[in-house]
Amino acid sequence: MQSLHAFPNASTLPLLRFGHNWSVDVLDARTRVVRRPSGLLMFDDAEDHDEGRNLVTTAGLAWVLAVLNGSGNTLGYMARGSSATAAAISQTALVAETERNAVTSAVLSSAQLVIQYLEPATSNNGQVFREAGLFDAASAGTMFNRWVHTLITKSSSIQILYSVTITVEEA
Repeated sequence: MQSLHAFPNASTLPLLRFGHNWSVDVLDARTRVVRRPSGLLMFDDAEDHDEGRNLVTTAGLAWVLAVLNGSGNTLGYMARGSSATAAAISQTALVAETERNAVTSAVLSSAQLVIQYLEPATSNNGQVFREAGLFDAASAGTMFNRWVHTLITKSSSIQILYSVTITVEEA
């Protein structure tokens, strides 16, 4: 494998743009359907669905370069925490991490990677979640991204589905 610096004219390589969106859904533990107070499946209810663009950190961008150059671990862990502090590009960890687990699924199709973690009904009941991020290690490691979402208090009647969609396209 050639390293990036070995290309004779790297200035002619295409620029890449990364899209990175996240969503968090609160699911009924029994039916696994997105919960709605009204019983309807509507995605504008902030209590049970939240989504947006997340912040790829400086360390996350360095991780991308390392992977392109043939080193680095996969983004195999989703961390969750309780802080509502705004995401900043310089952050290297969640502000108040309380839990980190291996991702439930990672599906690559064309130029899109969808990474998900499903918090089961039996885990972390009573815990408050407000922030999340992808990491390349079970502890410490590189934080690729961080986002802050609507406050969720975990109970045995719900599951929480975290999803991150990363797209790559020519700029």
